[in-house]
Amino acid sequence: MPRTGFRPSGVASPLPAAATPLVGRSRELQAIVQALRGGGRLLTLSGPPGVGKTRLALAVAAAVEGQFQSGVLFVNLAPVLDPAFFEHTLIQRLALRRFAARPPLERLTRHLGNRHLLLVLDNFEQVIAAAPRVATLVASCPRLHVLVTSREALRLAGEREFPLSPLSPPDLRESSNLAAVKRSPAAALFVARTRAVSPGFILSRENAPVVAEICRRLDGLPLAIELAAARGKVLPPEAMLVRLAERLPLLVTGPRDLPERHQTLRAAIAWSEDLLGADERAVFRRLAVFPSGFTLEAAQAVAAADISTDALAVITGLVNKSLLRREPTTASEPRFGMLQTLREYAAERLTVSGEAEAMRDRHLEHFVGVAERARALFNSEQAPEWLALVEREYENFRAALAWAAERARPDEELRLASAICRFWAFRGNVGEGYRWVDAALARSAAAAPSLRAMLLHGAAALTQDDLQRRIALDREALALARRIDDRETAARCLVNLAITYLSVDAAQARPLLLECLAIAREINDQHRIGTAVQGFAILAQLDGDPARAACLHGAAEVILEKFELGYSPYSIADQTLLGRSIVAVLRDLGREAFGAAWADGRRMPQDLLIDYALGRVALPAAAMARAERSSGRGPLSARERQIADLVMQGFSNREIGRALAISERTVDAHIQHILNKLGFTSRAQIAAWVAVSQPSPRPPASAQ
Repeated sequence: MPRTGFRPSGVASPLPAAATPLVGRSRELQAIVQALRGGGRLLTLSGPPGVGKTRLALAVAAAVEGQFQSGVLFVNLAPVLDPAFFEHTLIQRLALRRFAARPPLERLTRHLGNRHLLLVLDNFEQVIAAAPRVATLVASCPRLHVLVTSREALRLAGEREFPLSPLSPPDLRESSNLAAVKRSPAAALFVARTRAVSPGFILSRENAPVVAEICRRLDGLPLAIELAAARGKVLPPEAMLVRLAERLPLLVTGPRDLPERHQTLRAAIAWSEDLLGADERAVFRRLAVFPSGFTLEAAQAVAAADISTDALAVITGLVNKSLLRREPTTASEPRFGMLQTLREYAAERLTVSGEAEAMRDRHLEHFVGVAERARALFNSEQAPEWLALVEREYENFRAALAWAAERARPDEELRLASAICRFWAFRGNVGEGYRWVDAALARSAAAAPSLRAMLLHGAAALTQDDLQRRIALDREALALARRIDDRETAARCLVNLAITYLSVDAAQARPLLLECLAIAREINDQHRIGTAVQGFAILAQLDGDPARAACLHGAAEVILEKFELGYSPYSIADQTLLGRSIVAVLRDLGREAFGAAWADGRRMPQDLLIDYALGRVALPAAAMARAERSSGRGPLSARERQIADLVMQGFSNREIGRALAISERTVDAHIQHILNKLGFTSRAQIAAWVAVSQPSPRPPASAQ
């Protein structure tokens, strides 16, 4: 079983990097940190748009991250418009593949269990109806702490609300007092952000009254102040105040049902928009169709396809004016995003312009193409890149699927859903995936057979708890694929059916594996070759031929580890089947013969391997000679069992060291001892052995 290419489901991912230092919130930061350290388990930072809730939450999380043994998980809910997707979003962020047949909320509570984790839920107002599910998580997971940012409180028992007010502007009675202006948090923010774009700026006795008035007019709202300060590169405070004085009174007489501070913020955004050029203004509003970030390529294709100015120049201008921000990413291509408040405003402007439908059409067409190009990576050694790409663009794919369904565009809906259905399986988010795929299938009766075949197979891959339906879907997909000579989809259906049959009546699996391996060999589908060989290994073990099984397991591992995605992504039951097979072979052969046969399989050339799997050649004589019974598996110490358990959960050596408070070098030594004792050659064998061996000591609290 090769190592997986996704983050371990028991470990939180790194916090997003803050783009700017936190200014003016030291008291609030200290109070919230103390509340968490004092045992507060459900804290909500509430306040109006633009008040800085997200920035403060990130600062809090960074301050306490080291005190949570399972770390911090930050989840941005801004792109999630349907509360029904709340649990699915958490499952995806955790890459949770356990308990797949259970309801989503139960999966989460079972997984989080006793883990000591801080869960940060940002922009919760988007899914406020999901608040009772947060209460369930807190009640069911005794060491889970939740920090929420929302425009309103969740109104849950045990919730502690921290209303966040705008930053205090200078007292106008002391606006000529330089020291008094400097003490103002709002003025400190204005100065800090102005210096970021104009390093020579200095708060002086002469400009202090002007800065004080700017902060007062903007009600101390951090986002409004940052938008104004971004103009400091070209406008001195005096010129800025003149323009604000001309524009703000007109704008704050807008919709009377909006809170006064919300009107002020909208006015500040509108003022900033007014100063844009025509192309910048068009691109700014069009970028609202991206729910959660975009690349330059996507911006060009969707928002800037018909403008005369270079897209990079426009995006750079919007970043410099604080209307866009560059987002942290491990990808080589830069990525940009928009604060939720700015996106809401831009979306309104897009609707008024009459371009909204055309932009969403462009967005759909672009991301169908992205998904289909990315799918080609799956059957190559670039499979981890495919997974990372879909992870980055998932909210865009989700929005595109929703638009295709709303606009009754079944071809695009099927193409997109079939291209990313493996992602739902790999990320453990089969519940949401099945909803999208099942809805698309219901509208696909007249679709091209090739599209329908791929989606039927995708639906089968996402069907976890109904084997008969899973078989029926793959059978229908296989019949379509054979009819149109779609050998790639046929091979996928065949191996999926075979693995399913291996888990219930195994004789039916053999002809399916034979056909799959023959097709996969013709089209050089390496992933299907590897999984078919694993199927033959399980068959050999069931047939009572452990030496052959060990050899095939080793051979399959060397093929699949190139993908860094693991064995079958389709079912936890499949993984258990694989693990049981490996341990049964180990027990039958003993350590020495097992390790030798496994190593023979890893060294076998692929052409010889396929002939061997198909039964055309015998097991090499050298391996046969070694396949004698030897002593049983060596016992592990309690510490070694703890480490083996964490290996099974997907922890790296560094993460194991952190969890157990030992050095990475010590972990390396322990793992080598485990390999020697069990006669293994890889971490994957350790993981399989632990998965189905006798109950082991519980990992220490720090590893949970």
